[in-house]
Formats: sequence, C-alpha cells, structure tokens
Amino acid sequence: MKTLEELKAIREKNKPQLYFRKENHDATRIFVYMSTAAIDAGARDVLMTFANTLADKNILDAVAIQKGAPSEGNDVKVDVVKPDGETVTYIGITPEKAVRIVDEHIINNNVVAEFKA
Repeated sequence: MKTLEELKAIREKNKPQLYFRKENHDATRIFVYMSTAAIDAGARDVLMTFANTLADKNILDAVAIQKGAPSEGNDVKVDVVKPDGETVTYIGITPEKAVRIVDEHIINNNVVAEFKA
C-alpha cells in the first residue's frame, strides 16, 4: 500500500497530463481524431506527444484533446483551434510532427504548411 505522501507525489506528477486533456474554450485546442484507422496509425501516441510536449514546455494556454471521428483514411488528423475560432487542419501527423506543430504553430503562431490538409 502506498503512503499518503507517495499518492500526493503521483497526483502532482500527473496533474499536467490531466489538465492538458480537458477541453478549455479559452485556450488553443488541439483535437486529435481517434477513428479506428487513426488509432492503428498511431493517434494515441500523437495525443500523448502533444500532451507531454505542452506539459514539458509549460504551455498553459493550449490543451490536447481526444476527439471521435468517422474513418478518413489511414492518417492521423489533427485540428488546431485558436480561441477566436480560427482552425487549421493537419493530416498525416506523427509524434515527431506533433512536436514541430507545438514549436512552430502553438508557440510561434506559424502554421506548418507542409502538414496542412
């Protein structure tokens, strides 16, 4: 059995992960679509990469959210939605591309044109 201190430490360690998976309309929202084909293509890894990268870089004005979607091929589809409603759709996203989207689009506000749908 874990001590109270150990449980508190686990909660604190995982707190950023939980925050980044909640929907927040005042933040930039990163929707990772989870169709069956997208899951097979690595959508869960992409979602976790977004969440971990946001947490590691201490970005509190963006959230990564799982979203259900009908199957649209075998690629991982991601929408980046700014608080003003501006939406950019990316297709064929991998964990490596997710890090680049955070660095270029979320942090520097530059759309990554080569990944755009």
